[in-house]
Amino acid sequence: ANARPFCYEERLINLASVPEVADVSFANVAPGSWLLQQIPWNSAEHQIIANSASPEISEILKIPEGSACLVIERKTQNDKGYVTWAKLSYAGNSHRIFAKFTPNETV
Repeated sequence: ANARPFCYEERLINLASVPEVADVSFANVAPGSWLLQQIPWNSAEHQIIANSASPEISEILKIPEGSACLVIERKTQNDKGYVTWAKLSYAGNSHRIFAKFTPNETV
């Protein structure tokens, strides 16, 4: 993103649900992209968190320590159980969440 880091992703993949991932090299494809293309999921959960940049996150995202961050934690499941957990950290001053709802939608 204009020569700046866009996001820092931490991810765990459940080998019991996705055993084939053990043989995948992620040198040319990101784990999230590979999972979306290869592994069907049937439910997901998002948590949206406002957080301050830790020393590690500030170094990776090239923002001052303590800066506002938008953090999204996501869990996905399929019929075999949990597929993955991901924690995505973004510089808070350059991202926003947008959602559109109608009164007839159910959760």
